Amino acid sequence: MRASFDPTYRVTIDVQRFDSIAGEAAVVEAVWAVTTVASERTLSGKTIARETLQGDGFDALAAAHSRALAQLTRDIAAAIRKAAAQGR
Repeated sequence: MRASFDPTYRVTIDVQRFDSIAGEAAVVEAVWAVTTVASERTLSGKTIARETLQGDGFDALAAAHSRALAQLTRDIAAAIRKAAAQGR
């Protein structure tokens, strides 16, 4: 049996930068687009997230990248809420 998948929105992300700056920060830069499948209307944006390391070592670096990616997902979620509010 094949699962049915009928999305309301399509999200594309182009990660342009995913940097680790030793002892300083994690940086994620991405251009993204949210397309409403039914109308094919698109909202797009760019997220640049820089998160300072809160500690030393790889655990702190991974946590900083996680926070930066969380910002990216919040920006995309806001675009989806905007599209839904506009009836797109």
